Amino acid sequence: MALFIRIKSKSKLPFSRGFSLTELLVVLGIIGVMSTLILANIATLSSRARVDAATKKILDTLKEIRHKSVSVREFKNNLFPSYGMYLDINYPRRIIIYADCVVDDNGDDYIDDKDKFYYDPSSTDCGGGNGFVEEITLDKQVRIKEIRSYSGETKKIEPKIYMEYVRPEPTFWVSNADLKVMTFKKIEIDISDIRDRFKRTIIIWTTGQFAEKE
Repeated sequence: MALFIRIKSKSKLPFSRGFSLTELLVVLGIIGVMSTLILANIATLSSRARVDAATKKILDTLKEIRHKSVSVREFKNNLFPSYGMYLDINYPRRIIIYADCVVDDNGDDYIDDKDKFYYDPSSTDCGGGNGFVEEITLDKQVRIKEIRSYSGETKKIEPKIYMEYVRPEPTFWVSNADLKVMTFKKIEIDISDIRDRFKRTIIIWTTGQFAEKE
């Protein structure tokens, strides 16, 4: 005769009843909010990083042209020019490095504000005075927003600017959109993302020293 034993379990699984529709909607809502916050934070960090990188690129370019001028870097064909950087607010993502092979333009044996310190794009081989060295393009999500010059308490917006180091000291020469040598106390360059959420400012003094503004 077979013996059958019936065992009744008193335990119940804690989630045996499942989730209600309301609970699922709450969970999905929380996940959605968290995802939105995370994506927004990533976008914010990305924009800030792009602006920081563009600022560093401009600072590095200033260091490069100063070094090229002081170290008497050859341009080509035994030409050893001074080097400069050209910014145009109409092309807010472009930086042009140029060579100035004829610093004493008027031939009076003096380097002064009567000489030319700017880039002439029609003269690219340095035979006519200027030479094209390199064009640097900033990230498409950033721009050079504004260039300002300060003379005492007077502030002026500059649409174009040419900054050039001339050996041996080196001396620092800056020309404006009118191709005139500027007298200034300092220059400020604003770099921002295209939505103007983040901004960095580079400050350049009349001595040619520069730094990121705190």
